[in-house]
Amino acid sequence: MNDYSTIQDGVRFIDAGELWRSVSGIPLEKRSRAIMERVGVEFFDKERTLIAKPAIAIIGLGGIPIRVSDNVPKLSLGGSITIPSLSKTSEEMMGIGGG
Repeated sequence: MNDYSTIQDGVRFIDAGELWRSVSGIPLEKRSRAIMERVGVEFFDKERTLIAKPAIAIIGLGGIPIRVSDNVPKLSLGGSITIPSLSKTSEEMMGIGGG
């Protein structure tokens, strides 16, 4: 996709730091719409004033920001924890707690 966004198992993850850097050269009055366009918001009009389809994405988990590296979302704790491994560990913990 790009350096700041990836979709894993149908869920969009965004590296907010990289997204912000990608719009740093855009004039302030156009920056909000540029961010919306980059994350997948669709508009009814070419001026991008009427939103037709909003976008939803995960930018962090538990206060820990997401970083996208090689199209893989990771928690920014040194880069060793991936979202799939966190999901698997959470499922295992639910099984242990309920079992």
